[in-house]
Amino acid sequence: MATTADAASTLPTLSGAAAATSSSTHVAPSAVKRAFDDAIATLGTVPISSNKRTKRATIETKSPLEKLLSCAKYFVCAVDPYMDIALVLFHGSQAHWAAPTIVCPSSTTIVSSEHLAEQKRHIDAFDRMFSISPESVELLREFYKVPVQWTRIVAKLRAAAKNARQTDTSGLKHKLGYLLSDPSKCLVPPIPETTSKSDRGINHPMLRDAIVPWRLRNKINARVVAEEHDEETPNSPAPPEASLTPEATEALKALMNGKLTNGKPALIASRYPSCFYADGSYDPKDPEKGLFRSPFLLRVVRHIWTTPSSAMDGADKLRGNARAHGQFKVIGRMIGYGCVQGRTMLCTSDWADKDGAYNYEKLFNSVVELFESDTTDPWVTETLQWGVFGKATKSGGSSDSDDDDDDDNDSDSVSGSILERRAARRSTASSASSRCTLLLAQHVLSIFFAISGSFLSHDFPKCFPLSAPMSSSFMPLFNFTNTVFLRFILLFSFVLSG
Repeated sequence: MATTADAASTLPTLSGAAAATSSSTHVAPSAVKRAFDDAIATLGTVPISSNKRTKRATIETKSPLEKLLSCAKYFVCAVDPYMDIALVLFHGSQAHWAAPTIVCPSSTTIVSSEHLAEQKRHIDAFDRMFSISPESVELLREFYKVPVQWTRIVAKLRAAAKNARQTDTSGLKHKLGYLLSDPSKCLVPPIPETTSKSDRGINHPMLRDAIVPWRLRNKINARVVAEEHDEETPNSPAPPEASLTPEATEALKALMNGKLTNGKPALIASRYPSCFYADGSYDPKDPEKGLFRSPFLLRVVRHIWTTPSSAMDGADKLRGNARAHGQFKVIGRMIGYGCVQGRTMLCTSDWADKDGAYNYEKLFNSVVELFESDTTDPWVTETLQWGVFGKATKSGGSSDSDDDDDDDNDSDSVSGSILERRAARRSTASSASSRCTLLLAQHVLSIFFAISGSFLSHDFPKCFPLSAPMSSSFMPLFNFTNTVFLRFILLFSFVLSG
């Protein structure tokens, strides 16, 4: 994927497509044309952000240019913070407005399926970005018709998106109190508010526990069972604090070097940090339980969407980005953005695509996949309705769940395990439905056999008042009908049984 730094130089020129568009028969509405002229006049003066603590305008009351900038800011926190917005604008504009390209039959150029899939991802991101302000698309199209102005607006939107992401990162940097279940307490040892983050991540005991997955967290904190203190013996010394087990000491030593005891990376995106789980909820046999319901993650998402002042206790009214972007319900991409911003806050590195072996883009994509792969799944519905724009349910305690699985297994993927469990649930539900239908078919078949047996044994008149047993002239027809119906029932039963 092209990086943000070189995206502008690698983008194909829009001059040919734009010229074709401007010469088409489409006539922009006068309102859009006036909005375009106003936007051109103020493009260099409208700030991409403001430090003034003024009441934010809603998406409906903003000027047309401000709506465009709002869409760019929305892009990073609710669409994809790792996609280059310039490439998204290019592919989206080409797909929607470029003149059709005439392909020469003798051309040997073959577009790979991977390239086509990447194009589709950018086009989908373009449509998501403008979902909060569909009318802004027409204004953007006016910019597209004039290559010089298109270059200016792309640069402006890119700057707005970058500024929005940086504002969130810097605003969260010193909000480490979000991690504590009890806000009245402090981190031990305390972390001063400095520019350096060297004392975070695995270098701090509380943050280390937060960023490692639960299985590794339990392993590095396993302690020798302490001897019972004899309280009846006067002046008996209190037993020392239980020491780490040899296995825990070895695992912790490896972790401090960024490794597991088998030499593989300790922190990878496929294993979610323990701070993503609700307190006391982690269950190795049910990795969905409590996932993305931690007080920490809730506070991070609130900080981003309903202002920092509402992070701890929630907001009475929707303010901040929720009001500015007109986004009044939680979507999975908002949770994904909160995950990467939250982990960045706890670690030594600043915002980046990767932190050593840890791939933040993979983390974001895996979270999004959990929410978008099956939007009807009960876990998806319940998680998205939980607490972000309202009061959160308090939970207490830390997880003491034991797990005998090998946490040195590098192939372990929490998101993959969850998706497999969902597929199994759907398959079970489908099989149960099929079994019910199969039983019904078998019941109908048994009734048919009983009736046909009555015909053949001349007992049918006992149930139906016929004057005489079936005539021999009807037997061939009856046998034929019997055979066809029997085969249909057996085929129907076979299909349903899978």
